[in-house]
Amino acid sequence: MRKRRKVHGYIRQILAFEAAARHASFTKSAKELGVTQPAVSFAIKQLESQLEVSLFRRNHRRISLTARGRELYLEARDAFDSLERCVASLNKQGLGQHVTLSCSTAFANHWFVPRLGEFQKEHPDIDLRLQTTDRDLDLKDENADLSVRRGKGVWPGYSAANLAPDVLFPVAAPTFDLSEDWSSRRLIHLEEPNRPRPGWADFFKAMNMSQRPNVSGLRLNDYALVIQAAMAGEGVALGWSHIVDAPIARGMLVRVGTLEWHTGLSHDLIWSRAASERPQVSAVRAWILGASS
Repeated sequence: MRKRRKVHGYIRQILAFEAAARHASFTKSAKELGVTQPAVSFAIKQLESQLEVSLFRRNHRRISLTARGRELYLEARDAFDSLERCVASLNKQGLGQHVTLSCSTAFANHWFVPRLGEFQKEHPDIDLRLQTTDRDLDLKDENADLSVRRGKGVWPGYSAANLAPDVLFPVAAPTFDLSEDWSSRRLIHLEEPNRPRPGWADFFKAMNMSQRPNVSGLRLNDYALVIQAAMAGEGVALGWSHIVDAPIARGMLVRVGTLEWHTGLSHDLIWSRAASERPQVSAVRAWILGASS
């Protein structure tokens, strides 16, 4: 504790020293600190006296660091840089610059990540945090500002905007053998444990197909894994249009046939009234809705 108090007594002098060392000039450091040049010179002389070392070589119109001076400068520079980063981070958090979007891993990987560069280019000052989840919790419990949800478009207590209609169609890798009929095709099944999701049986029923799906296919509990498996050529998956549009555009997936199921549900972006009062949240919301249109 005594050492901490001793260093504390040097702070003003070290601040003047670091500025003078960085500029290699007492005059420029004085201008930066808003004091006179003699005040900087006096503070550094005090520091040298207290430390009993010479920190600068003083020539007629030029100063340069001694070996001990350079040692102290490097430590002071790193310490002040660290403090500046910490203060900037805390200030950013205090201003509410970060925005948290709660969404599925599939939405994060296949919808947002391909557009991430565009978002960062348009909003470089917003710290966007993607918070992936496999269940639909209350936004307050998730500590999120925005969330992507599948439902009927009615979200009590929240505002909402339609992100995409709930449309599904079969997709597979371009190299996958699609010659077999539906009864023998290798299918990829989604079996999420925490929220209801349509499966192949639902799709066949909605399409009024008499054939029964192959129930022995690959079964996965995360839709991001379903899409990844389809791209790897492991079978045919049900693709939500807004999720698979990007992989299809990049040639990683293709549509299988022309069947398309419009379920009547929607994928919505929802937010609370409190979140809508923050300009950063409004900016992210507007960008997401614009990018989805």
